[in-house]
Amino acid sequence: MKHSMVSALRRAGVAVVSACSCVLLLSCAFGDEDAVRSLFQEAEDPLVVAVGDSSLYISPTGMLWSVNLYPDSDASMLRGAVFVRDRFIAVGMGAISPGVSYVSQDGVLWMGPLGISLGLEDIIAYKDYIIGVGSGISLSQDGMVWAELYDFKGDVLLNDVAVGNGLLVAVGSRLAVDGVAYASLDGVVWAGPAVIGTGIMDLIKIAYGNNVFVAISSSSYVAVSKDGIAWVLNRTPDSIPFMAIAFGGGRFVAVNSNLIAYISEDGVLWTRVGTIDSGGMGGFWIHDMQYCYGNFIGVGDMGVVIASPNGLGWRQEAMNIPASLWGIGCRK
Repeated sequence: MKHSMVSALRRAGVAVVSACSCVLLLSCAFGDEDAVRSLFQEAEDPLVVAVGDSSLYISPTGMLWSVNLYPDSDASMLRGAVFVRDRFIAVGMGAISPGVSYVSQDGVLWMGPLGISLGLEDIIAYKDYIIGVGSGISLSQDGMVWAELYDFKGDVLLNDVAVGNGLLVAVGSRLAVDGVAYASLDGVVWAGPAVIGTGIMDLIKIAYGNNVFVAISSSSYVAVSKDGIAWVLNRTPDSIPFMAIAFGGGRFVAVNSNLIAYISEDGVLWTRVGTIDSGGMGGFWIHDMQYCYGNFIGVGDMGVVIASPNGLGWRQEAMNIPASLWGIGCRK
């Protein structure tokens, strides 16, 4: 199926991304084609994808990463990645079209760029659909062909989307001033915007766990909701903004702009659990975090990757790249 789809796309004029002259891109980084093929030939094998500004990396562990698989010919900025059914899909803002997507069935061979009419900041799989949010809301069933549901015409920018208890909730900002949320039961019809505090600026990330949605703002607020419509606002500890948040192992984990990690069970009461070592790299921010294979894995500026099983002790790897990483996804 994979090779037939590749052939069809090539006949249609769609580029098939290859950082090497061979299909096995990771052999350029790890040097052993047979080993690479054995790592990624099974659909259930662990695989993590990190995306960013002209950046696309893959890892079997979340700490050992490939070379950049992104084509030099494309200056698009990828913002989010998800694994759904039998494929990875990465989306972002295009260099030619407003939005762009890349699709891969194994994480090694990527097809794209595929144009989208809206710039997208994040992506999620829900029921039969793949939903992208950003300057509007787009819908797809395969990650290659997209339908535009809503175009906010520059009034609203949605930064992130989460799912829980049969509900989709997307968060962002209106006119770069008010935090807003949209909610949907099916991914097609959306209610909103629910204004989450006038003047809060930007809600940048959202996570779901323990029956609540928890959204974080760039102006040092945490918003908690059960339905995506009614929200309770609280200040972050020390009024320092959280930059990334994820849920896993029964807890929320957040990392603030000073690289201090916090944990919480309800999104309201937070406990400081330690500081992430910058490794002599100076200041950087973590832009996204996911719970994958029993670890919280975060990505950020200069290709920094952090990982922790519980939010307490952290490992770090720096890819030492000039671009920032903005999104992460894993095969589940």
